[in-house]
Amino acid sequence: TPTTTPTTTPTTTPTTTPSTTPSTTPTPTPTPTPVPAPAITHSGVPRVVGTLEVGRVVRVRRVDFSPSDVRLRYQWRADGRKVRGATKPRLVLTRSLLGSRLRVRVTALLPGAPTVVVRTRPTARVRA
Repeated sequence: TPTTTPTTTPTTTPTTTPSTTPSTTPTPTPTPTPVPAPAITHSGVPRVVGTLEVGRVVRVRRVDFSPSDVRLRYQWRADGRKVRGATKPRLVLTRSLLGSRLRVRVTALLPGAPTVVVRTRPTARVRA
């Protein structure tokens, strides 16, 4: 009996062809131009006005700040020390302030802008 040898068909490995999709050049994203921070400006120097006697009310004569939406904070000082709770534009002169020289620190705040601080000149001494 004749033996038949099965013939094998050689298998070929499929070859891959490189893809021919066009390469896209990335479009550069524009760098956003930074918006400059608003600057706070002021005219003049604030002053303490009123009679410097115990029992009287003195106030800070405001300075004009720009832009108009600037927020102001006040801190009264007596002989260089903070006056506790004195953070308004007006101050009632109490006996504890007798003989002191007053100053006010006015801080102007605006989001995104550098803080601006202005101070009054020292007053004469508070009298009885």
